[in-house]
Amino acid sequence: MEIIPKPLWPDVVGNSTLIPGEYGAWGANGGLPSSGTGGGNNSALCETNYNSPLPNPDLDVQLDSFCAMAYALRCLDGKPLSDPQIQAACETYNDFKDPSAPACPYC
Repeated sequence: MEIIPKPLWPDVVGNSTLIPGEYGAWGANGGLPSSGTGGGNNSALCETNYNSPLPNPDLDVQLDSFCAMAYALRCLDGKPLSDPQIQAACETYNDFKDPSAPACPYC
């Protein structure tokens, strides 16, 4: 029997069934409410799965990962924008992005 490891970071872009749930448990919706909001005061922002603000995120995966991190922390963990981890992800996104690149909506 072959053991296939689970990914370390979920595919939040295309597969909502691979979201880590409470205490890192994997499963359908990762234990989130059916709306996928992740709780907290971010429900309007988090009504859908992660959508990259970049026109072609495959061309700048590193930059997109910082916006995705802000999404994960706000929408999946329900943390407020003032959380230091979110602030660090957003600061890095803004430092790395080209001036013509769009802002991250989760920042």
